[in-house]
Amino acid sequence: MSARWNRTRSLILGRCKQSSREAPVGQDRGPSAGRIHRLGLAGNVVALAVLVLVCANSELLLHERRPSAPAVNHTSGSAPPGTEAGVADRRHERLVLVVIDGLRADTAFNPQQMPFLSRLADEHGRATARVESLIPSSIAGIATITTGSVPPPISFLSDFGAGAARHGGVLQAVAADGGRCFVAGPKLWTDLYGQWIAAAELDTTFGRRDERLTEAALAAIASGQYRLVVLHLGRVDAAAHHFGVASAEHAAAAAACDRAVRDIHTALPAGTGLIATSDHGNTQAGGHAGADPAVVTTPLVIAAQRRPDIDHEMPQSRLAGLIAEHLGVVQHLLVDRPSRISSRMSSLLKIGTVALAMLCGLALCSATSGRSSGSRQAFALNSAVWLGLVLCVLGQVETALLAGLSVLAAAALSPRVRIAPVLIGCCALGGLVGGLRLWDGAAALDDLPPSGSMPGGYELALAAPLDFLVSQSPLAIVFLISIAVGVGLQACSRGTGSHALTGAALVGAYVVLNRILGETVSLSSIAVRPGFCFVHLPGGLLWACLWVLAGQAAPAAGLLLGSRAALLNVSGQDFGKFVSGAAAMLLGQLLLVACLFGSPASGQTLQALGLGLLARVIAESSYFFIGLSVILLVSWLGVCERRWGRPHIHLPLADRACYNLRAHRGL
Repeated sequence: MSARWNRTRSLILGRCKQSSREAPVGQDRGPSAGRIHRLGLAGNVVALAVLVLVCANSELLLHERRPSAPAVNHTSGSAPPGTEAGVADRRHERLVLVVIDGLRADTAFNPQQMPFLSRLADEHGRATARVESLIPSSIAGIATITTGSVPPPISFLSDFGAGAARHGGVLQAVAADGGRCFVAGPKLWTDLYGQWIAAAELDTTFGRRDERLTEAALAAIASGQYRLVVLHLGRVDAAAHHFGVASAEHAAAAAACDRAVRDIHTALPAGTGLIATSDHGNTQAGGHAGADPAVVTTPLVIAAQRRPDIDHEMPQSRLAGLIAEHLGVVQHLLVDRPSRISSRMSSLLKIGTVALAMLCGLALCSATSGRSSGSRQAFALNSAVWLGLVLCVLGQVETALLAGLSVLAAAALSPRVRIAPVLIGCCALGGLVGGLRLWDGAAALDDLPPSGSMPGGYELALAAPLDFLVSQSPLAIVFLISIAVGVGLQACSRGTGSHALTGAALVGAYVVLNRILGETVSLSSIAVRPGFCFVHLPGGLLWACLWVLAGQAAPAAGLLLGSRAALLNVSGQDFGKFVSGAAAMLLGQLLLVACLFGSPASGQTLQALGLGLLARVIAESSYFFIGLSVILLVSWLGVCERRWGRPHIHLPLADRACYNLRAHRGL
């Protein structure tokens, strides 16, 4: 018995000494030796910097915009439409609004693809409506056309289901004037404006029931019960997402919509006008989330007895006023003034606020390479991120901004460290990379081709179902290349010893590999066609989003897999340098975005590209920091499995207690 106790005691003491030798301060090499705290600190620095940037520019990113619209002149004589006589003259006029989802202006005015709509535009005058949302989407187009207010960019998250709107724009104005409205289109219309719609025919199949919608609209017109009839066709947008614009399927969808417009126009009774437009366009690849001219330029054809004298190009937000003028319900058109923070913050103050957050972030990143793991700072920053998100949801944007800045400043001053020069270099490198990405994104925007151009044989061949497999080949190749690049960065890190630059190089490598896949800072370049193959399956929308997300994260996963050996074998301080370099690279790009948002000279295109760069930085930081967390977790579980046969907490006191318990039980 005594001999057994001595052996157990020796085993316990040997284990404690081994633990102290394996994990001295500053030289710990275990998979859980402070790395998760350093990783959490760097990741939360980037997250809190993003939160400060968004809150400082909340007028642009989080709230509706109400552009000023000039007065509309009408070609006919009679009384002005805004007077009482003009309203009385128009009280019995009706209107049919045809919205063709995803229709480009060049397709609409192409006599070979849409002959009737093109001829109608030649007879009544062709114009274009410019999409004003920074992320064009169906819900943004519907809301802008109906109310005249431009929703915030974040509204695209409600593209497949939204809550009730606060006011119904022209639909509410018609109802207030005693008229009735009929809508045949996607469920978004009733989700937003159901209380002002008298009857509706809905479609939830991404354009597969356009014929049924057209028949319902024709029946509503023939009944004479509705002053405003809305027909929203979706097959053109679905064909663009699935096969691309230069495909036979897209041409067939456009021809079908052209026949629908012809049938609607033929069935119009006297005194009923027709407006045909689109909520947004599409790029050649089938994307529409960026500022490409092919996306933000939509066709506008007005066939009415009193056609307004409009310019060749007009903002999309003016369509609500045009519809209300035609129906004579301008006096009932309510303008919702959204609750938003005042514009007291000047451009320089916004840029300075974000720059201060970046400096505090760099100071905290410098602390990750010190002797302390920064667990307290990581916890404080993580709490501030979640608190800021809750405050933003509750509408307290200014409070969230002040809280985020205060926590960043307090956490940066607590360790009393200076910003490492190498991190300043990584931040400057991030700004340079961000500038190159913006320049490349602007140069690669999808412009409108000359009218009358037809897709070639190569584009038509790529529209076959085999395109799903063909489009995945570059992704697989890039994934293998990313693994090789990760191995190369691992060797470079061992040779140079500059782990911060290796972290920055890892982010830069992802940017290059993502560009090889054809993606830029324009969100329209996101490859949605492979994922759109799943939308018609049960739960297909979720699978489509996951597939697109997996394609975006594939290069980052390959880079982390290729360099995982070096990341797990370096000390805790060197690992902190690695993640701080990556974070500084991302902070440099965020600072460039802040300058772009704060500059009064930035137009819609530059602001949309800056928003795309912001979204890319958020995605890249998520891929890398979550991926590193998974690698650390898997490695930690593997080490625990080899030691104990099951996971355990790698702490000296826990190890001592576990040894005592096992010795007491005779294990």
